[in-house]
Amino acid sequence: MKNRSLLIWGARSLGVSLDADQVTAFEQFLEELTRWNQKMNLTALHEERLIIVRHFLDSLTLVQYLPERAKLLDIGPGAGFPGIPLKIVRPHWQMVLLEASRKKTYFHKHIIRCLNLSGIRSVWGRSDHEEIKTILGNRFDVVVSRALSPLHVFLREAIYFTPPGGMIIAMRGKDKSVPDLPESLPLKLDRIVSIDLPIDGITRNLLLFKKLVSVG
Repeated sequence: MKNRSLLIWGARSLGVSLDADQVTAFEQFLEELTRWNQKMNLTALHEERLIIVRHFLDSLTLVQYLPERAKLLDIGPGAGFPGIPLKIVRPHWQMVLLEASRKKTYFHKHIIRCLNLSGIRSVWGRSDHEEIKTILGNRFDVVVSRALSPLHVFLREAIYFTPPGGMIIAMRGKDKSVPDLPESLPLKLDRIVSIDLPIDGITRNLLLFKKLVSVG
């Protein structure tokens, strides 16, 4: 299956219909990611088909579980996942990509310019730094991460960036177990959604949490 057909078919299987401009944006993203990846290690995946399935389509597994309009924070997006694919298909969402690697923020900004995306910016910093918590705290309806940090670490940091009632989504692999959360962590697990990625059949588990009260 050719890249374009794989992208369109795979997105449709996840409930996302791509228009011609969005398909072109993904193709440009793929081209730039492949080119930059030859110079700096943005992703361990080098085969275009794998990038489409395990990065682009994997990012789109979130779409049907997010609000119609949202301010979204992507913590540790690496080469831009899931934030940039989500922005391509939902251009009205407001987004911030919070990335600890400066070279990856350069890449984000390059892609944002290339695709002429508005309402999205990349911030260099760490979610556990007090300055970042002060600048970005309680500003987002949704906080998401596909990073590989332990679940309890991500949740402990994510709660500072969304107000009570906000959504926190941890994108996990096969392991969908949730450790006992300390009472000091004001979160409720709403549900766990398991999705098989198109073609490869790899399972993505989405752990959806709701923030209950404010934290200091």
